[in-house]
Amino acid sequence: MGLLILAGNTAYPVFLRITIWTMKSLLPADETFHDKKVALQFLLDHPRRCYTTLFPKAQTYWLVASLICLNGFDWIMFEILNIGVC
Repeated sequence: MGLLILAGNTAYPVFLRITIWTMKSLLPADETFHDKKVALQFLLDHPRRCYTTLFPKAQTYWLVASLICLNGFDWIMFEILNIGVC
């Protein structure tokens, strides 16, 4: 449930990039799907030209790292501050 909450808000660009990359990876290497693969690769190479919340690769990695650090710190503090409450 926590991942769905993040996917709808803070981590939306991360999940969007993962979805586009997965779609590109799962398409067969047929000539029929060549145009779709080229379009998806263009989205991954030039994300801001097409969609404002799709970040470039480096900024997406920074977003993932900051989400892990901030949510990890929040969880650790929650656990520490709940010691002895019950």
